[in-house]
Amino acid sequence: MLFLFSCNAEWLHGVKAVLENKSSVPISVYFFDKGVLTDSLHIPAQKDFLYFTDAIIDSKTKPSNATIRPDFGYSRYFVRDSVVVVFDGLHSVTHYWDTIPPTEKSAKFFYYEDKRNFTNHDNFELEVKEKSRQTVNYIFTYTFTEEDYRFAKE
Repeated sequence: MLFLFSCNAEWLHGVKAVLENKSSVPISVYFFDKGVLTDSLHIPAQKDFLYFTDAIIDSKTKPSNATIRPDFGYSRYFVRDSVVVVFDGLHSVTHYWDTIPPTEKSAKFFYYEDKRNFTNHDNFELEVKEKSRQTVNYIFTYTFTEEDYRFAKE
């Protein structure tokens, strides 16, 4: 007697977001909601920071068919208003989350659509790593560069 079974394999999609500080100075990142400081994080020079991690179990979607967008809504550091990135404790750049920033803008800032705006999660680079036949990791990385530091201190 021959028995044939078919099952739907479950896929585990790991989602991780990493902030890289490739500048030569430490960075502090301050998160604001309606102008009120809600949280902060600090990244030493030449170090990484795990910004977000999550796992999704899906019985239908294979990695080749998956559409994974960087949505860190459950992150402790979810951006609701703006983010101020301070390089070396002295030089700051504001990253606006809203498509329409306030009329009173800081001296150095990035609009949401700018390619260097940290709050626009489409600016994170995506790397897909298949760990096994049914486990895939999606790693989103945003890199603060030495050029970002130079822009902040100009």
